[in-house]
Amino acid sequence: MSINFYAHINLGGPVVKLHIGKSSAGWCFALCVHPEHGINLLADWRTVWEQPQVTIVDEYGDVRTVADLVDTITNREWRGIHDARWWRDNCAVDGPRGLARQTYHATLPPDPASDTYTLISGEFS
Repeated sequence: MSINFYAHINLGGPVVKLHIGKSSAGWCFALCVHPEHGINLLADWRTVWEQPQVTIVDEYGDVRTVADLVDTITNREWRGIHDARWWRDNCAVDGPRGLARQTYHATLPPDPASDTYTLISGEFS
């Protein structure tokens, strides 16, 4: 199961919608970077989320709190088993806490041994 999250930013005109990332079972959280908006790290996102004009919304339209999203990103683990073919077919490498880490369009987070997210550039769903 997976779910996408978005930041809805209301600056008085049309709402700007930025893809925050995707939570998928067994994977490190795929955290989108938006260099054109100064969002390159989780810390940058946290600054954005604390702004009063920003609402966090999942792909089903449910509003999420900052604390809930941070927990989703940082408090992850996987106890399942992936076979060698699965790793190869999914372009994955070992991540912390039994999670798989994406390698396609991916950058390691500041502490890859413990950070349970991967920084992803470009569009994805």
